[in-house]
Amino acid sequence: MARQNRNTDASIKREIMGSAFWAHYQCLDTVRRGGCKKECDRCLLNVSNFKLKPEEEASVIFDARNKYRVDRERKQYADIESTAHFIVSLLLISFTLFIGAKIVSFLKAVGRAIMWNETVLDEQFEPVTEADDEVPTWEIGIYKDMEQKNGKMFFFFLQDDLDTVRECVTDRIKDGQINCMDYAIAFYILANNSRAPMGSARIIANDKINHVFIGVIIDDEWVFIEPQARSAGWCRMEQVWKDRTDLVYDPRYNYDVTEYMWHKYKYDRWDKTLLVRPPIYNGKE
Repeated sequence: MARQNRNTDASIKREIMGSAFWAHYQCLDTVRRGGCKKECDRCLLNVSNFKLKPEEEASVIFDARNKYRVDRERKQYADIESTAHFIVSLLLISFTLFIGAKIVSFLKAVGRAIMWNETVLDEQFEPVTEADDEVPTWEIGIYKDMEQKNGKMFFFFLQDDLDTVRECVTDRIKDGQINCMDYAIAFYILANNSRAPMGSARIIANDKINHVFIGVIIDDEWVFIEPQARSAGWCRMEQVWKDRTDLVYDPRYNYDVTEYMWHKYKYDRWDKTLLVRPPIYNGKE
């Protein structure tokens, strides 16, 4: 009977110490969260209210604080790990969207380039079948293949052809003057005949500023050559095609000033120091 009573007392003691342990654990958490009212004498979480021996109370407080510290460290680590996983997932999603946008942009550039205000020569200009004896000429055609084998190298070769273009230019559209269309046709013919193994050029028309360019694809983007320039400058499509609302504009580029310069200075294209005015025929430029 006495042994049974001792076992019962020990069981009750364990229950009391367990309750005191969790009470102090909750006390630590309440203090950390700022919910403690500083009324320890009346607080149900006060270990002293459990009437433990000093050594038992010290053991409960020590064990509760140790467990609370371990649990806090684990929770902090789990929060950091969860945040890291979220950041990595966000970066992967952003990278996937970026690559997807680039692929879509490239496919649009390849599939729709003919539609972007491009003047198809076999519809807009009559093929040259006769030419003056002093200038070479070729049959005008247009390459349907949009692939550029080496756009940058092809562009640099086009720069070298500028002098030859000026030597070969004639009134090819028979309007009584030499203008951008005549220069562009000469440039196009020379580029597509002498540099065809490396790439191909396009004559591109912009109705808003009534001008034509030579277009070349470099790094999956259209760049443009001013056919009347002394030295070939280049420009991205959105810097020229201001009237196209489906293009991504470069916020660093001053479109209004560019448009104003195009209308005010008819032959000053891009940098004045690099450009040449077309020759004068019959007293007119």
